[in-house]
Amino acid sequence: MNLDEKKKILKEKGYSLTFQRIAILEYLENCKTHPSVEMIYEELRKKYPVFSKATIYNNLQVLKNLGLIWELEIESGKVRFDGNPEFHPHFLCKECGKIFDLYVGEESKKFPQEIEGYRVEEIRINYYGICSQCRKKRK
Repeated sequence: MNLDEKKKILKEKGYSLTFQRIAILEYLENCKTHPSVEMIYEELRKKYPVFSKATIYNNLQVLKNLGLIWELEIESGKVRFDGNPEFHPHFLCKECGKIFDLYVGEESKKFPQEIEGYRVEEIRINYYGICSQCRKKRK
């Protein structure tokens, strides 16, 4: 889902295309580090000094609830955000702490709506280990 599609959904659902929402969507579209609220706040405040953490947090919740972004709870007690709302697994490096998107074939794109009569609302697949960059440093 690209930025224009996300804007269209916001409008269709009755939400204003505020500069804050657009700035957050644009940032997440271009950021592949799966930032936290604090990281988003620090980065966007450089360009928009009027941003507050509450503004960031509240808009992230709206975007998440509309399915335009993904909220990750891959680390205990820490929340990160992904601008790609399509279903895909994530990998957390236990050494450097970076989070990576994984695409392990067509199977990773399937999101069942129902399994044996149970309605599926969310699936989280997280992998943990050592990323290729950290593995190279070990050698």
